[in-house]
Amino acid sequence: MKIKLGVRRLVEYAYRSGSISQGFSLSIAANEGTRLHRIRQAQYNEGDQKEVPLSAVIEHEGTEVILEGRCDGLLVRDDRWVIEEIKSTKQLAGTEDRFIHWAQGICYGYMLCEEKELSHIDVWLTYIQLDTHEVKTFKKTFKKEECFHHIEIALCEYIPFALTRLHHQLEKVTSSKKLSFPYGEFRANQRELAGAVYQGIKNGKIGYIGAPTGTGKTISTIFPWVKSVGEGQSERLIYTTARTSTKGEVEKTFQAMTVLGLDMQTVTITAKEKICPRTKSYCNQEHCEWSKGYYDRLNEGLMDILENERVITRNLLERYSEKHTLCPFEFSLDVAYEADVIICDYHYIFDLRVSLQRLAEDQRKSTILLVDEAHNLVERGMEMYSADLRLEEFYDEGLQTIGSKVAEVGEALSEWMGQGSSTFYEVEEMNSSVLEQIVSLVKDIEHSLASVQDTVTDEHLLTLYFSLQHFLKISAQLDERYIILIDTETGKIKLKNIQPSKQIQKNLKTFQSAFLFSATFEPFDYFSTMLGKEEDSLYYSIPTPFSKDQLDVYIAPINTRYHKREQSVPSITMIVKQLLAERPGNYLLFFPSYSYLQLVENELHSVLVDVELLVQQPGMSDREKELFLEKFQLRAKENEKNSKLGLAVLGGVFSEGINLEGDALIGVMVVGVGLPMLTNERDLMKNQWTSQGFNGFAYAYQYPGMHKVIQAGGRVIRTSKDKGTLVLIDDRYLTPFYQEVLPAFWQPYRLV
Repeated sequence: MKIKLGVRRLVEYAYRSGSISQGFSLSIAANEGTRLHRIRQAQYNEGDQKEVPLSAVIEHEGTEVILEGRCDGLLVRDDRWVIEEIKSTKQLAGTEDRFIHWAQGICYGYMLCEEKELSHIDVWLTYIQLDTHEVKTFKKTFKKEECFHHIEIALCEYIPFALTRLHHQLEKVTSSKKLSFPYGEFRANQRELAGAVYQGIKNGKIGYIGAPTGTGKTISTIFPWVKSVGEGQSERLIYTTARTSTKGEVEKTFQAMTVLGLDMQTVTITAKEKICPRTKSYCNQEHCEWSKGYYDRLNEGLMDILENERVITRNLLERYSEKHTLCPFEFSLDVAYEADVIICDYHYIFDLRVSLQRLAEDQRKSTILLVDEAHNLVERGMEMYSADLRLEEFYDEGLQTIGSKVAEVGEALSEWMGQGSSTFYEVEEMNSSVLEQIVSLVKDIEHSLASVQDTVTDEHLLTLYFSLQHFLKISAQLDERYIILIDTETGKIKLKNIQPSKQIQKNLKTFQSAFLFSATFEPFDYFSTMLGKEEDSLYYSIPTPFSKDQLDVYIAPINTRYHKREQSVPSITMIVKQLLAERPGNYLLFFPSYSYLQLVENELHSVLVDVELLVQQPGMSDREKELFLEKFQLRAKENEKNSKLGLAVLGGVFSEGINLEGDALIGVMVVGVGLPMLTNERDLMKNQWTSQGFNGFAYAYQYPGMHKVIQAGGRVIRTSKDKGTLVLIDDRYLTPFYQEVLPAFWQPYRLV
């Protein structure tokens, strides 16, 4: 049996040990490492080589291992060949004993001995201090046999794992070929959609899919990827979504295919603050048994879960983490790098701060990206690519280490922010002097944090550090897609992204192929502007598979504008009461805000009889959300006679990504047109879009609002057997703009 193996992969698996490093040092190394490599390599003598590919074939217990890699430097000194490995570090002290770094050089040394027929090889391990660029080089000479011995030790550790993974890869391909569509017959238009996705994967395209709710977009995009794996056209899938409920649907899809024989491993990444077993989210290895010694136990935990599980959910990760005493969040990431399918939130792919950085470029080129509910990526993208600083961050009493230096920068920032003629205003560009002071402060904080090493870190300082780092990253990207906002009342400066297309496209292009899909991709001109679309990108608009007689649509022309909300309560209450009397069953009633919801809730309690009111609360836990939805399912299962009315907020967790089929939900009512709150920030965004030739008010308010309405209305009809009612409560639905953006499936409608 043959195995192709990278040096770094072998060394990291076989020799990793110790505790989880603090996020500070890891992030710095990732940002600076490449640049420092180039500085060192630029000093090489004529004839020295950099980034040299090396390989060797090694027989190990019946397995032919093709070991390959790229050494940082291949030099000749005093007529002797030298392998140089370059590493960046915050601390030069204690670097000589890091055998995991020596091991890379030793592997390259053996390869060169094989190639050049050498008996000895000189290995240099060079460290560069990140701040001062001070260089420290350690030099050792190894016999060829000594190099081979170390490789053998590493292979003994790694090969059992590698053979397990190789067997899994073969089973994955074979089972993908054999798999049939898991839900019997395709729905209308599903086969065409799946075929289009398959061709897009085959041709390495970026595609956009507009398809109504209930079309079956999840399986229609996943299934063609599975078949492409069987044809050897792709290896990995990342499925991103903004909703926890959608992650559950994707898990169910893979569970259904697993029952039919598919042999793939999926893992769902849960946010650190949700899955961490400790009460504090800040990590410190000295006070966390799951972090301390993590890498000493990781390999055993990985082998265990990958040998025994296929659809790896949050519950399974928590169980195996407890069994092996592993940080569940870090464990989920390590499992993810081995899995065939990663299910995660958008920010693990698109956010500059938390992306899956270890997913190397060559791995991305064999990975398909699916972006579900991609209409959400507009607002989320603007959020991820924005940055802000608050003056209060610079005067935190917890900043004991270098508090005075921090305060000096805070004073400079405050002085500049106070030069405007109003309390909230826009500036054309960042103050260069303030930026220079922030850069200097970041270096001071790095030095302070590095000196702490593994003892308790100043958490306040670390938080400020990450905030400043992100601010500097975003400031380097400022262009016409940004506005710079200053609010002196709250003491905040914000670099606000208003068009995330550039960064999103950059991310999408790193993958073999990517598909973004949503039920609300209209008007597509808006989404192509906000998300970006290349000339050769694909766009599919899939018609609804359902009949218009399945959904009765009504418009109630009531004024629900902010200043008329109290007057609207009796009319809304009457509509709800009448509908539940004429058509008893389960309904969801959506509002633009909690305050509006509470106004109507108080009235409904007094007029509704034999109706159970279920009310969404701010900050509900995942379990509370599940219980809310289970109440709807319960009525359908037990044939209860009493109706249930859920009061929820438009754009919240219950307005999209949930599946309540049949009698579990027979109707939705939407109060208002979903406009975001009128704010100074949104008004400046509107002005910027208007100046660029777009419909500024539509971009800032109307489109985002209507997309929430369409998602909420899409909860009613989920299958070809469903019948239901949709009531849109607002007189603006009768105006030309809203008449144009109403989905065709919602027309014709009737007035009430």
